[in-house]
Amino acid sequence: MHGSKIVQRRRCTGAMMIANPAVPAFRYDPYSKKLTRERYDHAEMREVRAQAVRTATQSLSSSLDTAGRWGVILGTLGRQGSFRQHQAIQHQLRTSRHTVPYVPILLSELSPAKLACFGPHISVFVQTSCPRLSIDWGYAFARPLLSPYEAAVVMGTQPGWTDGQGGDYPMDFYEKDSVWAKARTWKPQLGV
Repeated sequence: MHGSKIVQRRRCTGAMMIANPAVPAFRYDPYSKKLTRERYDHAEMREVRAQAVRTATQSLSSSLDTAGRWGVILGTLGRQGSFRQHQAIQHQLRTSRHTVPYVPILLSELSPAKLACFGPHISVFVQTSCPRLSIDWGYAFARPLLSPYEAAVVMGTQPGWTDGQGGDYPMDFYEKDSVWAKARTWKPQLGV
């Protein structure tokens, strides 16, 4: 099994497979003593996420009269959301080359029904709880539900995975010294 990773939990398996699309993944069930090959539809995930990014990008080019606001969601369930990550995203939207009106939102749980309550007033949501919420469940929402990475792609501050520069979809949200780890320790400067 050279080059393969053996994992026991599907959630971790999915994250590993997204981060390492060329590495075969296997799951071992100690009760049945079975080793099975795990599969992940990378093409579908990338296309669904690319469509969310395209829709969010189109919201930037709308006239100020028709452009909707972005909702920046701080997850309040347990320790999922990062207030500093939330602040960093708001700062990014304020200082962007695009005019991006936004509304800070606090939510304990994200669901299509809860976000639908915002109606047409919010055109794009960015959530700070967990990037997998956008990846795994983003298709279920009526409006794009972006991860911080995807919001940075829309803003042009990070290369995208579809533009020939980014390559694989990065899963370094919790990696030490990643741009996202730095955002979680980001401190706003006074007067900015």
